[in-house]
Amino acid sequence: PNALVAALGGERVTAVVEHVSSGSGLKVLLLPGFQHVTLLLAGVVTPSVRRNLETGAEDAQPFARESRTFTESRVLHRTVRAHVGGVDKQGNLVGSVFHVTHEINLGVELIKAGLAKVADWSAHMTPSAAQLREAERLAKAARANLWHGYQPPTAAPGMSEYQARVVEVVGADVLVVAAGAPGAQPDERRVYLSSIRAPRAGNERRGDAGEPYAYDGKEWLRKAAVGKKVRVVPEYRRTLEAREAGASGAAMPEVERTYAAVFVGDKNLAVGLIAQGFATVNTFGRSEERSAHFDELVEAETSAKERKAGLHSGRTSQLLTPSQCQDLTLPANRDRARAFLPALQRDSRVRATVLHVVHGARFKLLVPKE
Repeated sequence: PNALVAALGGERVTAVVEHVSSGSGLKVLLLPGFQHVTLLLAGVVTPSVRRNLETGAEDAQPFARESRTFTESRVLHRTVRAHVGGVDKQGNLVGSVFHVTHEINLGVELIKAGLAKVADWSAHMTPSAAQLREAERLAKAARANLWHGYQPPTAAPGMSEYQARVVEVVGADVLVVAAGAPGAQPDERRVYLSSIRAPRAGNERRGDAGEPYAYDGKEWLRKAAVGKKVRVVPEYRRTLEAREAGASGAAMPEVERTYAAVFVGDKNLAVGLIAQGFATVNTFGRSEERSAHFDELVEAETSAKERKAGLHSGRTSQLLTPSQCQDLTLPANRDRARAFLPALQRDSRVRATVLHVVHGARFKLLVPKE
């Protein structure tokens, strides 16, 4: 299958639809090579119909038969244009089906009719990802079929867009921003970047070395954002339940996190992180808990994988991480800190990065030279 995808080179080819197994699953004959293949619609998932092997009876999810009939009535035994974008884990081709003479995408029409939903795992395999999401938005607004009981999320207080300045980078996907008018007491808020997952940093006190490229991502974000004015667009909130102390870590109270898209000028920081290979797209969670820029994130991740950047390179980071450094702030390292003092005093000034501000006159620094 991969060789066939490479041979097609992303071009549309003529095909004949010979069988429709579900609204989004077809068996087609590719021309002029006469290859019989299974083609799944990219970025589209329809309700399934399962057949009982003993009785032969069909067990259909709501609107499964309607979505299959929708597809059959439009393309079965007809000539179409097919775009093959990739292969799934089972070796099936994944792509898009278009009307032979018009720019009509079968997947878009299925979703617009409310007979399918957007499938994140394969949306990057079609050039029509943006149209699929727009079609889903229209189907939700119309309460069409699968969305007949849909209730849109209500805007919660504090979820409006605002301007702020980045004062701290806690992790590769966590920022502390200060909002408020100039001269006024700043309102510091912790913001998590929407729909991405960055490697977790370690904790020397717990003996946790952290995940690869955690510090690379944090350093990239620090250089890109600290001290700069940003536009914060809150997108959703998530409540983490309280956790008792145990093998999984220390106790943690219930906490509500705000996830947002953060822009420096017109540059989305989450897209930049993923393009560098320092984070991945989080495709889990409820469909409403997703960035409005999800497709851009997926495209950036695809590009990073192709370039073998960062996490996708298979190589170890070249940066010295805090877990590899000697933490002289730990009580157990007081004697070692005294031993290092003469080395630090030899130079009148040393280059350092401020990792944390304890208060106005006390800082935690990283001194790369030492």
